[in-house]
Amino acid sequence: MLSSENDFDVNVTCNYGNTPLYMACAAGYLDLVELLVSNGADINKSNLKGFSPIHVASMMGHISVVEYLIEKNAFLGESEECNFTPLHPAADYGNAEIAEILIKNGANIDAASKSKSQCTALHYAAGNGHSDVVEVLLKHGGDANVGNRQLSKALHYAVGYGHLETARKIIEFGAYVRAVNENERSALHLASEKGFFDLVKLLLENGAEVNGADQRGRTSLDLAATKGHADVVDILLEHKACVNIKDENDMTPLSRASENGHLSVVERLISEGGDVNPVCHLWCRPIHFAAWAGHSKVIDLLIRHGAQVDVKNLAKSTPLSCAALYGHEECVLKLIEHGAKVDSVDGEKHTPLYYAAYSGHLAVVRLLVEKGANVNGASSWTEYSPTGIALENGHEEVVQYLQQKGGDKHNCRIQ
Repeated sequence: MLSSENDFDVNVTCNYGNTPLYMACAAGYLDLVELLVSNGADINKSNLKGFSPIHVASMMGHISVVEYLIEKNAFLGESEECNFTPLHPAADYGNAEIAEILIKNGANIDAASKSKSQCTALHYAAGNGHSDVVEVLLKHGGDANVGNRQLSKALHYAVGYGHLETARKIIEFGAYVRAVNENERSALHLASEKGFFDLVKLLLENGAEVNGADQRGRTSLDLAATKGHADVVDILLEHKACVNIKDENDMTPLSRASENGHLSVVERLISEGGDVNPVCHLWCRPIHFAAWAGHSKVIDLLIRHGAQVDVKNLAKSTPLSCAALYGHEECVLKLIEHGAKVDSVDGEKHTPLYYAAYSGHLAVVRLLVEKGANVNGASSWTEYSPTGIALENGHEEVVQYLQQKGGDKHNCRIQ
């Protein structure tokens, strides 16, 4: 007996709701566990998080303690207090032997947690790359295609976290490779976006849909091109990925790669027939995106393959205006070298010089003026000249330079 007195509560709890039995199970002290149980410890008493002694023993990998608790009829199912069954932490922490013990004693393999994600033990094992646990779960009849609340399958989890061998194991047990989650993303989408080449290869070899589009119309090639994963782009193209497919905003993989400055990817897409002048929903072309983001080498490559230098978007802005607005001097120079008009105007009659002055980019202002830009080009909408807008925005050096070059000195607005 623990005490000859009757003043000791064997089920006393700490501030976290843990009992002495819970702590003994967490530490794996079987002798102490047996002593506490023989003295009336409640083997199913949960702490404030809903975890019972068998939950923590399963999590910490204490096999003998788990076996003893099962022998004493520890509850293995779902409870009102806890979001998880003991099998969930066993799978989450990679305890394959304990998972097998729990299953053989009646644990529900496909029970979903009551947490927000509503994952099964297989989801947890897959997400953490515990291939041995995955094998145990599936060998005993676990559903390889069960989805969580977001409809993500175990394969999504294994692939999303980069676990190649775990993904391979799940596929061996019959996972549907083309399955999609609530965002209509397949495992191939996830692997392509994250640049997991070996996983992309595995999925393609097992029948993944190379041109499948997610909820936003984005394909695996689009996601890989956006992130600049050149090797993934290569293998997707080898498997007949559509190079000019558009998403919900009419963006193509080449548009995305240009926007993010992935030169080698842009080059590869062009070599496979990628259109250098596709129009998105804002009438922007890849050259606009490259100019906005400051990718001069991409601009040069696009132009050499037929991109239109002075093409205008929905706001009637040219790539030169885009580059000038954000102060990308190399892009401005490259565009001018390829024949861009320095005094092109957009829908508000703004010129590239106006935008450079507006943002205070002195180096770009100098370059444009040196290349022949009209220092008194004005907007019919704001009536501000480049000098006037620079003064309005407090760019004194730009104001001084433009005045030296003949910019309007007396009135910030053109009369």
